[in-house]
Amino acid sequence: MTMLHVTEVGRQVAFSGLLPNTAYYLLDYLARRGAELCALVPNGEQQPGDPTQLNYCLLNACLTAPEFSGMQRTRFIHYGFEAVIQNDVVERYATNLAEPQWQAYREAANAAALLMDWLEGVPVDLLEGRFSEVRAGTIRNLCREVVWVLSGLSNILAAATRPNLSTGERPSCMRALPKAAVTSLRRLLTPVRLLAWRLDVGLPPAVLWMTELKTSTGERAVTRQEAFSLYQIGLSSFESLRRRSNWHQLVEILGALGASHPQARAGELRKLADEWHDTVRNRYLAQQLRRLDEADRPLLQNFYGSREKQFESAFQALLERVGIRYTARVVLGSSEQYGHRDTFCVTLCQPGIDPNVPEKLQAVVRLCVVETHDLAEAFTRLMRQSMSMQAFHDWLTQPGQAKAETLVVHTRSTSEPEAPALEAP
Repeated sequence: MTMLHVTEVGRQVAFSGLLPNTAYYLLDYLARRGAELCALVPNGEQQPGDPTQLNYCLLNACLTAPEFSGMQRTRFIHYGFEAVIQNDVVERYATNLAEPQWQAYREAANAAALLMDWLEGVPVDLLEGRFSEVRAGTIRNLCREVVWVLSGLSNILAAATRPNLSTGERPSCMRALPKAAVTSLRRLLTPVRLLAWRLDVGLPPAVLWMTELKTSTGERAVTRQEAFSLYQIGLSSFESLRRRSNWHQLVEILGALGASHPQARAGELRKLADEWHDTVRNRYLAQQLRRLDEADRPLLQNFYGSREKQFESAFQALLERVGIRYTARVVLGSSEQYGHRDTFCVTLCQPGIDPNVPEKLQAVVRLCVVETHDLAEAFTRLMRQSMSMQAFHDWLTQPGQAKAETLVVHTRSTSEPEAPALEAP
């Protein structure tokens, strides 16, 4: 009798809500063209990469997948995209596409080209006139659909390329790949997740952090138009928005955008930026404390509130509480020197990190950065026994930034929240 079992890859396909054929199609594409796609990931001055080409290839692959283009498709590309036009971007990148004969997938080619402009912050009213019958609602709906596919793909790819996964448990399209090639594919995790974030908000990477500025009710405090306009005049970084020398420029651009009281609006944005990180942390902490037993609450409070040596002690207390053994501390730069060339490294940031750091780490496959409040959410789930130790390990050993929003696919209980930071205080 043949015994069936659930693989982690299959579990993530089920979680994603994607057609199994879509998951296989996209994994097969990444497996076949992995070397070319990974070469497009920026890695400092020595390898500038080509993120524009990578993003287009990923968007195009999603739109040519069975999810959008198969006989049993569950998502649709609006009929306005079938127009025969000059599409320079698809011709430029055709050789690296999932379907190099792109003419058979003209709707996907055109839709992906339009989404590339959306990513860069092009106003919706300008995008609306690009294709007949394609309006703002159509564009936003297409973005939501592709974000869903990309989010599912990132979790499926993370499971498929897990270092401790046996060859037989990998998808069939990856079983013949050398170990180094499978490891290299993990370089695509951060770009895929970054692309999904950008597609969701329609902004360049430099201003993504502004989308995390929230009002007192938990809504987005900075509009897409405001964020993009600030980016255009060089006020896209966390510090530049807070700097006094930029005050007049900030007031001027907000006035040009139609703010009825530009000085008051400028003051509001600066206050939000000043309080941004503390606000996010406080929302996480409040929700986590509500879900913990009284005896465990001081452990989490000390973890959030301590610094330097006291923080190390608070961290060790949490590790001991959930049963994690620890022996040493090494950083990426010294890991090779001490014989840990293949050991995955994690940097814990207290109280937090600059919002643009994860983008700069796209090509590093051995490092994960995690902020205190995100790690605290994982510890909360461990203490509540809604997440296994293996799931915790899998979440924390994915390159890039480990965020609480991705914990849902590693959690056993449906009662745990998906995104605590989005709740109103």
